[in-house]
Amino acid sequence: MMKILRNLFLPLLVLPLLFSCQKEYTVVNDLAVSSRMLEIKSTAGATHIMVYSNGPWTVRLERAVEWAALDKLSGEGLGDFVLHYSTNYGIKRGVYVILEADGKTEAIHVVQAGAITSPDITFDSPRVVLPRQGTSYSIPMTTNLTFCLEEIKARAVYYDAQGYPTLTAEIGTGAEGAWVSAYSVSEENVTFTVDDNATGEDRVADVVYYVKDASGAETRTVVSLVQSKLDPSFTLSSTSGSYYANNSRYSVPATVNNIWSSPETRVTSDCDWVSGAALDESGLVFTVD
Repeated sequence: MMKILRNLFLPLLVLPLLFSCQKEYTVVNDLAVSSRMLEIKSTAGATHIMVYSNGPWTVRLERAVEWAALDKLSGEGLGDFVLHYSTNYGIKRGVYVILEADGKTEAIHVVQAGAITSPDITFDSPRVVLPRQGTSYSIPMTTNLTFCLEEIKARAVYYDAQGYPTLTAEIGTGAEGAWVSAYSVSEENVTFTVDDNATGEDRVADVVYYVKDASGAETRTVVSLVQSKLDPSFTLSSTSGSYYANNSRYSVPATVNNIWSSPETRVTSDCDWVSGAALDESGLVFTVD
């Protein structure tokens, strides 16, 4: 009888021991996300992003962008949010999504593919001669970055009289010794501002126009600015000539020309059969109708 009772009580003794070995597990990380890198297609859409947390959390974009938006700014515990994005007609672009919870931060790098995979920035002339006066100048440009002109940046490399580089600076940052002080970009031109040249010598700067996509790939082109010590000057190699009236485009070379890029330069003609008269880096161009 004692042996039977001992066998009956044995499971009752083992059961509490089994329960005493169990642990209550909690989330070790206060905040985690499904991925820290998210690549999305170039066409418009939306994607869900999972959040793992054991408390309240907030979410935001690192900076305001026109092409991306979040459906919520906060949540609690295990949850998600939706990132909406528009079609990208430009180069590959990106933005960080920042999540925060109880002093912890997670960052998700969102990279959207672009319709433009081979950016192009081209100038008609790689060298521009300017007068000594400080003002704004414009030079023609062609580019396939019509939908992301704001992504085109500019920095300048400045040289001394011996041709050695002395300073490299982003244009518009006010760096000491920089004399190209501002720039802007349109679909057909770049406009830049230079200071007065009071050095008594010609001076040179290479302006690097560049665009960098979200992966860090950079496309660049260089225009050399030569700011003369001289006042505005323009001299044609010839002041007369014979031209056929067949709607052809003609050019008269200039021997001195440091005014063609100034927006203040105007060319007019008294002849009603001459049209499209203008100055470019080579001299005077016009059409005989």
